[in-house]
Amino acid sequence: MLSVVQMDNIAHSVAATTDAHWRKLCFASQQEYEDWCWNRGFGKAVRKEFGQKLRESAARFLELEAGQARARHFQSPDALVDAICSGRLKHWEVQHRPLQAAAEIIHDARLDAFESASLADFLKVLSRPGPVISLAVPETNGIPVMHGLLNLHDLRAYWVRPVADWVPPQGTSAQVFGSLVRHLMDRFGDVPGFLESAWLRRDPDGERYRSWYVHLGRGGSLKTLDLPVPLTRRMLAVLRQAPAGFPVERALMWAQVAGQGVGAGL
Repeated sequence: MLSVVQMDNIAHSVAATTDAHWRKLCFASQQEYEDWCWNRGFGKAVRKEFGQKLRESAARFLELEAGQARARHFQSPDALVDAICSGRLKHWEVQHRPLQAAAEIIHDARLDAFESASLADFLKVLSRPGPVISLAVPETNGIPVMHGLLNLHDLRAYWVRPVADWVPPQGTSAQVFGSLVRHLMDRFGDVPGFLESAWLRRDPDGERYRSWYVHLGRGGSLKTLDLPVPLTRRMLAVLRQAPAGFPVERALMWAQVAGQGVGAGL
């Protein structure tokens, strides 16, 4: 229940416009606000009376207060990771935006109890050098790094080194995440850099390209890959030189063109 003072403060903070209203309720977008209203039974009316806005504000205040109270129980990084992976702490109860996005991705993965516990152990090891990696490296090339961490965890049977031995480097988010990928999956250090992008994908082609990385990382040859396009021996040779930031499909096209002797400018 809200006190009289709290209700009075909320009433004075109710915004006149819809845009200002959802911002005051601490939503990231109007769509997020509308989804919240629909799920809480407030409807999606474009224009809302003061009374309805007041009820929404009170409900949101109680919701955020409950989330903050629960979050206080998870002060240590390990406890926080355990709470998120187990589902005891929901993503909407997390106030920090990058961590909230990571928690939502974990929730959407629908892991069973065994997988959730294993993922928590993985993330806790990554948190040892400093902040949870999803905070230190929230995204790479605009993609949440948690997608990549889930993919690496899914194929943990093929890790070539213990995750505990990884030392995160200084650098950009892409460099930090790439270092983790190479540590876990590249035994000899010669997997083409463009394949690192496969770990951030959640589509069927991404699964295929990650299997290529596993194959090459354990000493396999480019010649034995099930490539979607035919490449000559020269094209395969220059494929290793494709720019690291390229998606796999673009790297293959680049190798087809460069393998025909076309200048780098084109």
